[in-house]
Formats: sequence, structure tokens, C-alpha cells
Amino acid sequence: MVSVPAGEFKMGGNDNRLHTVNLEAFWIGKTDITVAEFKAYCSATRVDFAKFKAPDWGWRDDHPMVNVS
Repeated sequence: MVSVPAGEFKMGGNDNRLHTVNLEAFWIGKTDITVAEFKAYCSATRVDFAKFKAPDWGWRDDHPMVNVS
């Protein structure tokens, strides 16, 4: 995990209206883990993958795993 400090940035542009966003400090994983890798972990550790909430776009094996900590 790595710490991301609090701060602001400009978000938007092109078709979206450019605006300033302020974020509080947070932690984020240093290395992406794909959905396929997380499924393999769940299988090896007997964790029920179905209990994790899927993102709006669904589970795609080559996408980063989300909604876990």
C-alpha cells in the first residue's frame, strides 16, 4: 500500500466541464491485482468470490480487482 496525500486536481475537459476536486488523503494498493488473479486467490483460500460486489461494468478477468480492502 502507498499513501496518497490530500490535495486538489482539475477534473473534466473536452465534453465534461473542467472543475476542481479536493480529495482527502487515502491509501491505495501499489500493485494492481486482476480479477482473474483474485479469483485464483479465492479458490486457493476457499473464499467465496460471489460475496464481493461487482462494479457496474461487471467482472472482467483482465480488469483490476475492485471493492476489496
